[in-house]
Order: sequence, then structure tokens, then C-alpha cells
Amino acid sequence: MVGSSKVVVVFNFVISEGFRRFLYGLIVISLLFFIRPLSAQPISSIKNLKIGTDVGWELADSLSEISGICNAFPVIGSNWLLGIQDGGNSSDIVVFDWEIRKSFVVATGLHNRDWEAITRDDERVYIGDFGNNRGNRRDLKIYRICNIDSAVFTEDWKCNVSEINKRGIRNTSLVDSIEFAFEDQLDFQPRFRHNFDCESMLVQGDSIWLFTKNWKNFKSNVYLLLNTPGKQVARKVASINTRCLVTDACWQNREVLLVGYSVFGNQYILNLDWNRKRVLSRRKIGLKPAQVEGVSVNLLHDKVFIATEKRKTQRAAIIELEFKRK
Repeated sequence: MVGSSKVVVVFNFVISEGFRRFLYGLIVISLLFFIRPLSAQPISSIKNLKIGTDVGWELADSLSEISGICNAFPVIGSNWLLGIQDGGNSSDIVVFDWEIRKSFVVATGLHNRDWEAITRDDERVYIGDFGNNRGNRRDLKIYRICNIDSAVFTEDWKCNVSEINKRGIRNTSLVDSIEFAFEDQLDFQPRFRHNFDCESMLVQGDSIWLFTKNWKNFKSNVYLLLNTPGKQVARKVASINTRCLVTDACWQNREVLLVGYSVFGNQYILNLDWNRKRVLSRRKIGLKPAQVEGVSVNLLHDKVFIATEKRKTQRAAIIELEFKRK
């Protein structure tokens, strides 16, 4: 009887230990297959984007040709934006405070032949002076501005415009530049139908990615530059069938958002699979015939900001779009 009791006890222990391991394995498998890490989850697809113009900020006439926007701070969760205007306007950086609908102008003293893009990383703000409507420019350039946070903002993130306007940022150690040409551009005769206009760029570590605005085939070619100052040749790495004229780009976690418009005045927002350089989804933005020029993502609040230039039927504005999670 004693021996049989020991057998029962040992048998019960084996069963309970095996069952415990079974449950543990089941939990691990569930985690692997049904729960993705938070850091790997992109915010909702643009298929779930609530597109409307209920929440917008109409800009002053002095800001009627906004050509690019980006997050003001490296952490993509702020309602502060940086913006620029294109050629024929000032060479100021505009700081937008979305919460109070107020803007501040920071004079750079740099040359603005045709500024079309602004972006940033942890260390610098980048301004793309590469607008090339007629396809004949030989002086394409990207300005790299260091330490702009300490220059523009105080320690409590109040805008410090008067101080930077007093000192300026031109001809100091804060600024250097990249001069470049497209590797496959051989024809520099002025013309309207060509594939060498450019209004969009992204920075990723040691790389800068350019997205062309193709007036000839309505695609966007992707070019690669090194994130180092000096003269370079932009290397073509992909061509994306965007079916619109691309005007700005921004990171959306591991994906990319593009905005653009058609020659008929329709506005679009697109998701890119960045690894494969292809369009995942494309949606029309329900604005009056206008010209969308900028895009920036607020990951913390699942929002997207877009900027539009002034047109007869649409005032220049910054508009908030919201992602709706299922």
C-alpha cells in the first residue's frame, strides 16, 4: 500500500508538471503569433484615416506658400511644427504652435532659391533647396543646421525668436550644406515635362533619401545621398508608381507617408512599404482643388498634419487628420 501511494504521488507530480509546461508553451506561442511588439506596430493604416477639414488652421497671407513642414522636436509627439516657404519668399523658418494657433518667424539669413522640404533628426534640421520646376538647375543644395533647439527654444521649450534673430545662424558653425546633382540627368534645357523636380526628403542616420516630383510620368524616383557635407552625386535606387506629383514625405514608424496632388487639383496621401519601395495604400484627401505641400506625423496622438498652399478656392492652411484605431 505504501509503495502504491508513492507511485500515485509521483504520477500526479508528473501530470501537473507536464500540464504546467504545456500551459507555458501555449502562452509563448500565443504571444509570438497574436501579439506584436508595440514598437513594431505602425499607427493605423491610412485606410482608417479620418479625412476632413473640420480641424484646420488658416494661415496669414504672409505664409501663403508653405512648401514643407516637419516636427519641431526629435521626439515625434509634439504639436510644434517647423515650416518653410518656397522660392520668391523669405528664408525664414516658421515655428508653428498648433495648440494656440500661433506662429513665430526665425530669420536664417540663408539663400532661398526654391526651398521645398524641411526635415530633422536628433542633431540637425535639414532644408532642401532643390525645387527644380523647369529641370535646369545645377545648384541643388541641402542646408544642414545644427543645434537649432538651443538656438530657437529656451530650456522650458518657449520660443526664443528674438535671440536667434539677433545673432542669426548664417556664417556660423551651425550651418553646412550638401551640393548635389542627379546621376542620370544629362539634359538641363528648361522644359515643363521632366522627372528631375524634387520637393521631398527623408533623413535616416547616415543617409538622405530624395523623392522626385515627376512631371513627365507622375511617378517618384528615389535617390540616395550620404549625410555628409560637400559635393555629391545622388544615386537612383528606385522608382515608385505614386500616380501623383509628390510634394512631401515623413516617417511613419517603419513606413513612409507621402503627399501629393494631380494636375486636376486632387490631393492624395500614400503609405509606402519602405523596404520594398512600393505603395501600400493611397487615399484622396477631400479638399477643394488646392495644393498639398507638407506632411508630418504625431505618433503620440495618432495624428497627421498636412500643409496646403493658398489657391483661389483654398486658403493656405495646416490641417489635422486623425487615425481611428479599430
